[in-house]
Amino acid sequence: MVKKIKLFFKILLPFNRTWYPKLKELGGFYVRTKDGYLWSFPINVLPKVIAVIGEPIEVNRDEVSTILDYCPQLKEKVEVEPVKGTGKLEIHELPDVYEICTIIGKEEQIYRIPKENVLVAWEVMLTYKIGERVPSRKVAEEICRKLGLRGFFRGVGDRECFDWAKFFGSRREYYHYFYLPIKVLEYKGKVIHHKKGEVERISN
Repeated sequence: MVKKIKLFFKILLPFNRTWYPKLKELGGFYVRTKDGYLWSFPINVLPKVIAVIGEPIEVNRDEVSTILDYCPQLKEKVEVEPVKGTGKLEIHELPDVYEICTIIGKEEQIYRIPKENVLVAWEVMLTYKIGERVPSRKVAEEICRKLGLRGFFRGVGDRECFDWAKFFGSRREYYHYFYLPIKVLEYKGKVIHHKKGEVERISN
């Protein structure tokens, strides 16, 4: 009889109150080390973990090679598809991430965001009709709800309200979870990000 194994992965992360509840919900557990928190997760939640932390991760090539040697059915061809870019914003599609080059002030900034974050933003936009303009703060709220980022919500009476000012002020989170994913979707011809602070879906 063939023995089945269950794969886990470990990742060292700093403590982050915004991530913590969702990471626990995904089945993660951690041990505290001198360098941070060493989390362990079932391998099947890897895409969701990447989406929550909003950053690409590196996988040890030798470890992956070992898995593929024993599980040849997992092998698949990965293609790199270039995405056109002009002006102050260029986007390149890599196997697992989008690399975004932009000019802020007079300096070039390069960001890498996981494809999972773009997918989450697109899933949110699919809940709205084509041609419907949605306030950016509403789109950001739905993205945060989908990712379980409870740190950007606060209780007001018996209601839970999204704290747009806090989210917008957290520039890393604002860029990685909302702004950059929406810009990728705009380059792909899926949405328009209007200057008035609205996002409009223009295709399926």
